[in-house]
Amino acid sequence: MTNRQTEACLTTTDLRQFGLKDLFPFSFAVPSYIYPADISENLGKLQYAVDEIELLLFEGADFSNLPTETEIEQFSALGRQAKLRYNIHLPLDMDICAVSAAERAQAVERLNFIAKLTAPLNPPTYTLHLYRQDRGTLEEWRSNVRDSLGKLIITPGKISVETLDYDLRDIDDVLMEYGCGICLDIGHIIVNGYDFAEIYHHFNKRVTIFHLHGVNQTTGKDHLALGNLPEEQLAEIGKLIIDTKFNGTLSLEIFSLENLIASVEPLKKMFHQPTKA
Repeated sequence: MTNRQTEACLTTTDLRQFGLKDLFPFSFAVPSYIYPADISENLGKLQYAVDEIELLLFEGADFSNLPTETEIEQFSALGRQAKLRYNIHLPLDMDICAVSAAERAQAVERLNFIAKLTAPLNPPTYTLHLYRQDRGTLEEWRSNVRDSLGKLIITPGKISVETLDYDLRDIDDVLMEYGCGICLDIGHIIVNGYDFAEIYHHFNKRVTIFHLHGVNQTTGKDHLALGNLPEEQLAEIGKLIIDTKFNGTLSLEIFSLENLIASVEPLKKMFHQPTKA
C-alpha cells in the first residue's frame, strides 16, 4: 500500500469501532489535533470516539488557533449532543514564570482572556506549563510563580500544573498554597529519568489529569504511539492508576490518527479491557 493509500485509509477510519468511549473508570481524552485540520473538524471526527477532548490552544506571533465566541458556543452545543467534555491546554508561549515582569503580566492577561473565553465549556481542568530553565534562581522563580498564580482568574482547583523537565516537587508548597492540581505527564517523567510511581505517590489525590504517550528513551523523542514503551512498564503504570481508583482525565497525548490507532491495543491492555472492538 502506498503512503497516499495508507493516508486515505486512515482518513476514512471510524474511530467508534475501537469502543473507547465510556470504557474506562476515568474520562478518556485525546488532543484536538489528531487530524491535520482545525479544532472544529477534529471535534466533528472525534466526538463519538472519546469521552473528552483536550483543546490544545496556541497563540504566538505568527499563529493562533484560539476559537471565537461563536465557535465556543458551537463546541458547547456539540458537547451536549455527543456527551463530550473538554479540558483546556493553555498556550505554551504564555510564560508566567518569565524573568521580565512585563512578559509575565502579558502572559497572565492572555491566560485570563482565554479563561473567560472558554468558561462556557466548563472545563474540568486547565493545563499550565511552569517553565524553569533560564528563569532566575530557585527563589526568584518561586517568587515569580507565586505572584503570577495569584493574578490568574481561573479557579485554583482547575489549574493543573504539568510535569516538565524538572522535579515539580521543587515548587510543590507554592502549588499547594494556591490549590493547584497536577497534570502528571507520564512520558515526560519517563524520558527525564524520574520514577513514575514515586512521583505519583507524592501527588496522588491532587492529580487531576494524566498525559500518556510513548517515548523513545534513546533519542528522547516523546508523544509517540504507546507501543514505544515496554509492555511491562505500561502494565505497571496502568495497575497503579487503577489501584488508586483514579477517576479524573487521562489524555492520550499523541498527534496523529496513525499513532492513535496504534495505541488502542496497548491502552486497553494497560487497563485490562478487551482488545477487540
